[in-house]
This record gives sequence, structure tokens and C-alpha cells, in this order.
Amino acid sequence: QRALCEFLAGHVKPESGSFKYKDEQIEIFDVKRFMSMGIAYIPEDRNKDGLIGDLSIKENAILCELNNPKIASKLGFIISNECESYARNLCNKYDVRKQSLTQPARLLSGGNVQKLLIGRWLERNPDVIIACQPTRGLDEGAIAAVHAMLIKAKLNEKAVLFVTEDLDELLLISDKISVMYNGSLTEPREAKQ
Repeated sequence: QRALCEFLAGHVKPESGSFKYKDEQIEIFDVKRFMSMGIAYIPEDRNKDGLIGDLSIKENAILCELNNPKIASKLGFIISNECESYARNLCNKYDVRKQSLTQPARLLSGGNVQKLLIGRWLERNPDVIIACQPTRGLDEGAIAAVHAMLIKAKLNEKAVLFVTEDLDELLLISDKISVMYNGSLTEPREAKQ
């Protein structure tokens, strides 16, 4: 499952086969390219792969925005005031509870880390959101917040690939379900049958 998610997000290049996205044959597998195509990836290990724990919340909030001319100049310099404003708005909009924007991101609770990561991607207005085990290890309040964020994205006509091992969770928020077994993916079935 994780390998499938990493492949769909451009983190892994396939050894064989082909990949089409929006009727375009994809030959170059590169994270930045996939981001520019509108693909967001919420990794399974939010602390290892999702953020840089020793960087501040502000710095983590803008990690995906370094090509944004409002955040960084053409020469690559960060525009501090804009970063501060961007991070503050993101945290307020997605209810990331923190002491300050300058605190290390590793000090956030698991739920707040996940809200920061998902919010960071939602601000990019992606077409596809790949969420790999996004609620694993979270408390009930954080799980509800993550579900609400992803359902809202789905209602805004974003494609959400939600990967989890929790069948009840899948039935709660999915339209269609596929099962991966022995490296093969089954045909999708309606979740509400």
C-alpha cells in the first residue's frame, strides 16, 4: 500500500509498465513535478516523512511553497513577513493548536501535525490527495478533524485516495473501496452496498 502511494505521488519510479495522468503519459517521476500536476501526498509516517521536526511550525508550513513568488523571491530568499502571515493563516484555518509559530514542529501533538500537513496540501488546491494511513495513532478528536478535512476536499471535487486498514473508517468516508492483496488491487466496489 505504501509503495502504491509513493508511486502515485512520484516518489518511486516503476520498474516496468506505464502511468497516465489526465490523459498524459508520465515518463519523469519527480516529486516536484507531481506536486505541480496537482497531486498531494500525506505520508504514512507524518513525523519522519511529513515534516522536519527541528524546524519551526512556520518553516514547516511553507515547505511546499518555495516556488511561490509570495513566499520566496526569484533569487530564492524567503520573504519573512509573508511566511509569517501564510503560516498563521494556515494554522488558524485548519485549527493547528500551538504555542507559537517559532516552536519546533516536533512539539506538536500527532493530531496537530496531521492538520498542519493536510492543511499545507489543501492550501495548494490539489486535484488528487493521496492519504496513507492519515488517522493512525490519533485520538478521536483528531480523527474526526482529519475525516472532516478530507471529506470537505472530496465534496469540493478533489479525488481522495484514502489508504487505511480500518474497514469501519473506509465504510464511513469512502465512495468506492478496493482491496490490495498480494500486490494486486481489486476492482473498486461501491462502499455503500
